[in-house]
Amino acid sequence: MQAEPTTPIAVPPDSELGTLLDRAEHAPVRLEKDGIVYVLRREGDTDYDPDRIRKALDAYAGTMSEEEGDRLKANIYRWRDEDALASQ
Repeated sequence: MQAEPTTPIAVPPDSELGTLLDRAEHAPVRLEKDGIVYVLRREGDTDYDPDRIRKALDAYAGTMSEEEGDRLKANIYRWRDEDALASQ
């Protein structure tokens, strides 16, 4: 379960953190401290719609060959490994 955000903290626009937040307006920013990676993005910057995803999955179900499915799964595992290595 994800915790709710804390009370907002005012950030001066001309500060170092303000500059970093400007970058997060365009794309998520990855921050690392003591080996822990955080992803900073603007709140509300997501177009994830579970109903839209379900409809798309239903529409494409069964359209992929077994070989294509195996290739896709192998790529997903590879991408996860590469992402894990990149964040270390």
